[in-house]
Amino acid sequence: MLDLGGFNNWLSFIPPAKLPVDAVSLMPLLKNDTTAVRNWVFSEQFQPVSNPKDWKTIRNIDYKLIDFDNGSQRFYNLTIDPLEQVDLLSQTLMTFNDTLNYNELCNALNTLVGAPLCSLQTTSILEGLNPHNSVLLVPNPANDEVQVVLEDMNQLSSVHITDVGGRTIHVTNLGSINTKPLPDGIYHLRISTLKGIFHRQLIVSH
Repeated sequence: MLDLGGFNNWLSFIPPAKLPVDAVSLMPLLKNDTTAVRNWVFSEQFQPVSNPKDWKTIRNIDYKLIDFDNGSQRFYNLTIDPLEQVDLLSQTLMTFNDTLNYNELCNALNTLVGAPLCSLQTTSILEGLNPHNSVLLVPNPANDEVQVVLEDMNQLSSVHITDVGGRTIHVTNLGSINTKPLPDGIYHLRISTLKGIFHRQLIVSH
């Protein structure tokens, strides 16, 4: 709200004893900017007496997941369907990217509320390797092991794995990664190849 009112240096008025402050400006979202200020945004509608129409919703920059108290869910790709007319969960087959984003939001929602409101979906190589999707993680979510799949595995240079806090967890030059030691959660993979650097999200679920 302070940013919206043009008061941009509000952080400098907070006493040092109160720092750090876990606050991020939402102005990019209000301006429909493509800059991500958080991995996701959560909201909830509830009443003193539980109502089946109450809901919890969580979204990232492209997708939105709604979990109703009656047990039903809806999932939308806001980039191509901003009016939320096509529920992806009603489709016969979601794309690899749809499933990856559903799992990311599902895992975040479960962690946030401390209850298994939704179940992760197993992904497979649905889209195949193509120029727009030349690096895949299979399976994703991963339990014991994940494979980094390239068109030519000889082009793999390194894989850096970091957690949501940005801490480096593991570095390897192998395409097969043991995920048994990793706690459940979402990880970022920086995959360096001879063709360039690719970024992928991995969900670990034991």
